[in-house]
Amino acid sequence: MKVLSLISRCLKNERKAQFELYNRYVDTVALTCQRYSNDASRMEDNVQKTFIKIFSHLATFDIDKASFETWIKKIAVNECLMENRKHHRMVFNSEVVEYFSPSVLPDFGSHIDSEILIKVVEELPAGYRTIFLLNVVDGFSHKEIAEQLGISENTSRSQLFKARRLLEKKFENLLSIEKVG
Repeated sequence: MKVLSLISRCLKNERKAQFELYNRYVDTVALTCQRYSNDASRMEDNVQKTFIKIFSHLATFDIDKASFETWIKKIAVNECLMENRKHHRMVFNSEVVEYFSPSVLPDFGSHIDSEILIKVVEELPAGYRTIFLLNVVDGFSHKEIAEQLGISENTSRSQLFKARRLLEKKFENLLSIEKVG
């Protein structure tokens, strides 16, 4: 079933359509929330809060601005960031290996295992890590990141540049250790 038809039915409060929409996108929302949650119960809470917001703001969805999946991922990330700000923490869940591919850092990617990439990203300072995840993994623009985090676009760009430089140094060290070993 087409997503616009499903949304239309949800807006008419058809429970079956709402259930179908939830089932269709719950895995996407859960995987997005998992990247920013440090335990399963917090992740589940964020998933539920995300769906509450999705259903309460469904009428504002604009197909001309973004795909529905992009729209719900943005809501999920915002919910997680708000929750993390409330508790002054920013986490990155290392169990989400499938979201990292060698293309994240093309110069080193073919030589770096995904699990090593995750470990190195976890070692980034919190600000670098957050912006790296939002931009590279979740695909947010610097303007969107700036709005979400209350920083300037230039700060977002600078933090991403510094994160990439730090990752490159760490990967160069790893590769040189492998060559020696």
